[in-house]
Amino acid sequence: MAGGCTQYSATIQSLQATYHEVRRREESLTNERATEIRSHVREFFCDPVLVANQDRAIACCYKASKARRSDVMQTMTAAIQRARFDALPERRRRNLNPRATRVLTVWFETNEACPYPTDDDKEQLALLSGVSVDQVSNWFSNRRNRKDRRAAEHSRR
Repeated sequence: MAGGCTQYSATIQSLQATYHEVRRREESLTNERATEIRSHVREFFCDPVLVANQDRAIACCYKASKARRSDVMQTMTAAIQRARFDALPERRRRNLNPRATRVLTVWFETNEACPYPTDDDKEQLALLSGVSVDQVSNWFSNRRNRKDRRAAEHSRR
């Protein structure tokens, strides 16, 4: 996992550097375009239509630049999400061992009228079954949900 974190950090740093470089270049090009428009207007200062449209032309340059920055940001965000996903270890769902399942099932069936073990019961069941208290809690929650779902399906028939 440590190698994955290092690779992830390197990928993120590379993406950030690329993003900042692209953004710097885009801002530079936008400023150059705006300067170019202003210089052309100065050359033809006598044309009132051109002077009136100068601000509109410059605003269009900045608007296009903002749209391109937004596209770059979306691309970078997607790349970061892919890097995060690639860095995560694969998690496999596992069932509890058969002994643990038997212990928990016996308790559940014995206490079916009130299938909510106390904290002490959960700790004892965890020790008996060899799993954590959280796993015991989740198992009972899932088991009650399955029982309720089956009862609802049965009543619909």
